[in-house]
Amino acid sequence: MRWILYKKKWHRLTTIISGHEYRLAIPEERTAVTVDRNGLGRVVRAHYGLNTHSA
Repeated sequence: MRWILYKKKWHRLTTIISGHEYRLAIPEERTAVTVDRNGLGRVVRAHYGLNTHSA
């Protein structure tokens, strides 16, 4: 199980479709966010504090 800090909360990261869609869910809440590969890239860059704007 993978975890990522996104918008000041820890989310569990699961794969829906390998290489295409991912789900970010907060276990104690009943909501989840589904992101594509590009969206996941933005989330990971935000997690590591990298520049979120492409050059």
